[in-house]
Amino acid sequence: MFKVLSQLSEKIIVKLWICPLCRVEDRRFLWATREFNLVQCNRCGLVYKSSSREVSEAAVNKELYDEELIKRRGWGRRRLTMVARRRVGVLQQYLPKGRKILEIGCGTGEFAEAAKRTGYRIEGVETSKVLAEYVRREIGIECFNGKIEDLDRKRRDYDAIAAFDVIEHVAKAGGFVQEIIRRLKEGGFIFLEMPNWRCWERLVWGCKWNMLNMRD
Repeated sequence: MFKVLSQLSEKIIVKLWICPLCRVEDRRFLWATREFNLVQCNRCGLVYKSSSREVSEAAVNKELYDEELIKRRGWGRRRLTMVARRRVGVLQQYLPKGRKILEIGCGTGEFAEAAKRTGYRIEGVETSKVLAEYVRREIGIECFNGKIEDLDRKRRDYDAIAAFDVIEHVAKAGGFVQEIIRRLKEGGFIFLEMPNWRCWERLVWGCKWNMLNMRD
């Protein structure tokens, strides 16, 4: 599945031959960037990176989830808050207030804050130590520093689990979803949001689409 092409310091060039969703090796090339190549599975239509620079977990955390992200939180705060409120609005259509939610990848906590103010009991899990501490301090919720796999599988006490713009960064999406299911109550809900390859923004901006500006 994975083939290491070269290694430079803590960065590794990794090539992904098989579709991470349907596990079929039948793809067509879309385009290449300096960081990765994009291909589309001919069977299920998933767009994924066939090769990319895979950085060590410590380097990813330092690069993507550091104090600079918190400092920039004021920029576009209104937009981030509006998006969070819309997401909570969707949640309210399926889940009564007072229910327990887990958010995977809290970031700077806009969704967690909106959900808490709406009346939900929310907890978080965040790979960045800096952001996990920030959410605990500023939002006032329990936020575990780590991955969903690190949480106790016996704690099947969540009515809903949400992950916004997270699954596209996961190498094994199927395993990721299974880890979510293991921690849900019977009849619980999963809320996933990810970039849509057919959205109008990608059609307009093409290779300059902001969702393609990613390294992990």
